[in-house]
Amino acid sequence: MSKELTFYFDFSSAYSYIAQKTVEEAFANTGVTVKWQPILLGIIFRENGWSPVTPDTPKGKYTFCDVARYARAEKLVFKLPKVFPYNSMLAARVFYTLPEATAVLFAKAIFHAVFAEGQDAASQEVIGKLLQKLNVDAANILEKSGSDEIKAAVRSATAIALEKGVFGAPTFAIGDELFWGADRLEHAKRWCETGGW
Repeated sequence: MSKELTFYFDFSSAYSYIAQKTVEEAFANTGVTVKWQPILLGIIFRENGWSPVTPDTPKGKYTFCDVARYARAEKLVFKLPKVFPYNSMLAARVFYTLPEATAVLFAKAIFHAVFAEGQDAASQEVIGKLLQKLNVDAANILEKSGSDEIKAAVRSATAIALEKGVFGAPTFAIGDELFWGADRLEHAKRWCETGGW
């Protein structure tokens, strides 16, 4: 069995909101380490000449209808954020500023705030309150998140994802094998278990 799966996601991706719940459930007690890796889809889209999905297009309307159905199936509350798409850069930077275990808890809190409560997580105020709930020094973390080192970490994670061929979120990577979409998680799990087919 493969021992590590990289979970590439963007904090502004509604399907990543679904995946952040199902990925933990799928790999609980399997011995597989799930590495949470936020990236910036805006950069990936720009590199490919694409535009983000918006709720006012046919594809956007379908996407959010589909996400709402998927969320109900997974017993997740889903609410279309008031600001969408929103700039997820600050959330990604804060993630890379935190220790790994706390960063995962932060990621879950951000996803809930955005897609269950409709909050704007581009706001320092919103992120600061979430950090306070995690009992970390919000002011210190927000300050560190603006450092050159952290900015470079976000750029590097996104660049590595691009090099691997990641073009959307969520994407699950097992070595060089990619599985795109929350609905491909079971295939990713089988690949981990069998080493391929």
